[in-house]
Amino acid sequence: MRVVAFSVLAAVMLFGPTYGHFFATGRLEHLGWRMYRVRALGFCAVDYRQRLADGREEPIDRLEVLGYGADAETEPPFEVWRVGSPESAREQGRQLCARLGPSADVRARVRCATVDGWHVEDDGTHDVCEGGGAP
Repeated sequence: MRVVAFSVLAAVMLFGPTYGHFFATGRLEHLGWRMYRVRALGFCAVDYRQRLADGREEPIDRLEVLGYGADAETEPPFEVWRVGSPESAREQGRQLCARLGPSADVRARVRCATVDGWHVEDDGTHDVCEGGGAP
């Protein structure tokens, strides 16, 4: 009896989501962005890139440039390690500009988590060093 109950429960757990994704009709709200829906709030994914004179862009290791690389003796503060808002992303961009010098052209692609999914805050089309942030 236990084996049968376990098998039925396992089948429901394995095949329940499959049915919803492959055979669902009508309202499809349940297929939306749900994983870590509330836990991810207050998190931004940031991709810093330096535009070179020939137009190419190279990724910037922000922790390395800010002095928290693999050889550093100190760990980065939580606020540096985890970007929590568009404002902190812009602030780190300004710090990168200061470290890279006056002729640096730093681009930042910033996406922040919301209840409805990822929201693009900055698409990386402007130089963070010139404007000090998104327009």
